[in-house]
Amino acid sequence: MSDVPVTPPGAFGPALTDPIPLCVDLDGTVVNTDCSWRSAAQLLSRDFLTFVRLAAGGWRGRAWLKREIGRRVRLPVELLPYNSEVISLINRERAAGRKVLLVTASDQSVADAVGAHLNLFDELIGSDGTTHLKGKAKAALLEKKFGSGRFDYVGDSRADVPVWEAARHAYLVRPSAAVRARMAGRASTTTVVRAEADAVNVLGVAVSPINMGIALERITGALARKEKGYICVTGVHGVSEAQSDPGFRAILNGAFLCTPDGMPLVWVGRWQGQRQMARVYGPDLMLATMKASEQKGWRHFFYGGANGTAEALRRRLLERHPKLEIVGTHEPPFRPLTAPEEERLKEEIGLARPDVMWIGLSTPKQERFMAAHLEKLEVTLMIGVGAAFDIHAGKARQAPAWMRRSGLEWLFRLVSEPRRLWKRYLKNNPLFVWRIFCQFTGLRKYPFPDKRNPIRAIREILG
Repeated sequence: MSDVPVTPPGAFGPALTDPIPLCVDLDGTVVNTDCSWRSAAQLLSRDFLTFVRLAAGGWRGRAWLKREIGRRVRLPVELLPYNSEVISLINRERAAGRKVLLVTASDQSVADAVGAHLNLFDELIGSDGTTHLKGKAKAALLEKKFGSGRFDYVGDSRADVPVWEAARHAYLVRPSAAVRARMAGRASTTTVVRAEADAVNVLGVAVSPINMGIALERITGALARKEKGYICVTGVHGVSEAQSDPGFRAILNGAFLCTPDGMPLVWVGRWQGQRQMARVYGPDLMLATMKASEQKGWRHFFYGGANGTAEALRRRLLERHPKLEIVGTHEPPFRPLTAPEEERLKEEIGLARPDVMWIGLSTPKQERFMAAHLEKLEVTLMIGVGAAFDIHAGKARQAPAWMRRSGLEWLFRLVSEPRRLWKRYLKNNPLFVWRIFCQFTGLRKYPFPDKRNPIRAIREILG
């Protein structure tokens, strides 16, 4: 593994002259990591021997970890997990004539290398390679240099609250609820920067790093723009199926959203630094979308189920949300549609004009249907939710909330349907854990889809 290049003095450009500069933190803000064992393991897993050596040293505190990372690890700077939203913000501000400063306590050579690689910063301040600037010290440094309220600040940590309070405008990167509460009094001078990646890599499947709120925002935006796409609600079963079926993996990676339907996918995403990621469970996504539809006026069509399930689903949802527009249901045969059946479905959808078509066929059948029919049917979004049809139609039981939160829903379903599910869970779950171990230790490579590659996206942002 090559060393991070060290740039010569002055690599950050001319001296600062703008009276209201934009000051940007490095760790967790520009580079999506923080000083924790989890994030260190995430980066060190690219070099398994380094990972073992550092792990053998034992945990001796955050300061020790930062020194060890700086001393032992020299990752190629282009492999660091950058926050594309923060980079877009910086580019917009620089295009408007703003000066941008990198304010960091990171290792000097790493800060220099990141700045030179991204070509985003005009000056580096606050780092001598030995002092770790806490929030109050950082605020004092910037106030001394520019004056109170004479700088804007982009950061991601609760420790940055004193800096945001001293700034003219505060940019909060992926703020926690506690940070939002602390900054509530400055809502008019505060901007939240989400800064999640386009996707996280789960065994080569591009899973969207979202939560329910973000999912609804994306759905609302797509429907407002009439942007066609399909949404895969994916758990361990779907990711496992994709390992032996490149075509199915391509379908998942081509989705408008590939939501984390199971807690293991959420844990993998958080391990990769996406702290905002939470489970987007198919039945919950359906109910949340239906609730929003009462105000938005979206039109829905249900495709799937058997023995009256789709009609029962329509009836029960209308009892719950009387203002819903459910414009049709269709229960297909348990086989591929014939050409005449496809034509009749196309005519039915054309007359109903739904905004959202819900597909309840189970994985991987529903994903294949959506990929094959999205362009053929007059509908904006298709959402595959599988068992949500049976659950909301009252034909299947749902695991208790505590089991869903703790990642034990598979056990509930196994006990409920052992003959159908024993092979899936008792084979796929241990194999999934082993594959994830191999991915994070670098023992096996799971290439990320090119179109979702975050480094490629950053290069496009940088032009």
